[in-house]
Amino acid sequence: MHKLKSSYIKLTQKNRLHECPFPIIALTGSIATGKSTLNNILQQHGLQIIDADKLVKEIYSLKQSIEFIKSCVPHAVKKEIIQFKILREIFFNDQVIANKIESYIYGLMPKAFMDAANGLDFKKADFIIYDVPLLFEKKLLLKVDDFILCYASEEDQVERLCKRDQIDIKLAQKIIKTQMNIELKKSKSTLIVDNSFELKNLETQAKSLIQQLTT
Repeated sequence: MHKLKSSYIKLTQKNRLHECPFPIIALTGSIATGKSTLNNILQQHGLQIIDADKLVKEIYSLKQSIEFIKSCVPHAVKKEIIQFKILREIFFNDQVIANKIESYIYGLMPKAFMDAANGLDFKKADFIIYDVPLLFEKKLLLKVDDFILCYASEEDQVERLCKRDQIDIKLAQKIIKTQMNIELKKSKSTLIVDNSFELKNLETQAKSLIQQLTT
């Protein structure tokens, strides 16, 4: 069992995100910094992960959410399926609609988070790693016990995002600019995993991180 060191338990249940009874160590970064890869490595070593992006996808898949999107942006839903490529373009060009949809989605996050937490096996680890890309942007720093930053340079972000999503450089840069600059995040972080190197190096850093966090 992975037991979180007491020095990393900094909040009470009342002050923690969604009043979660278990300590939360956030895993953050920025788009295309490699959090998903680090997430997988940590899971392989027995840590308990809740992935915010997966929760959001589950919320989007709800019938009520599809109906809500249809009411806001009719052409972003075809045959009861949300067209996320269209929705993404709208998000970066119409802030009013983006704010309306985000408000709806994040209003359903507390229940989704606690449903996920209640499904974990706390015999494996007595804390939660919460993979949340927008930790800084959503001002959640004070709602988690501590956090890990998965870092990669902005140049690496652009290259990876273009390759991953098959988009051009200008759109990739525009998407990245909607988030806090990765160098600024790095300056505010103490637990940093540098994903600028090969996979083997990332695995080594992940093992060291687990040893640092747990007894």
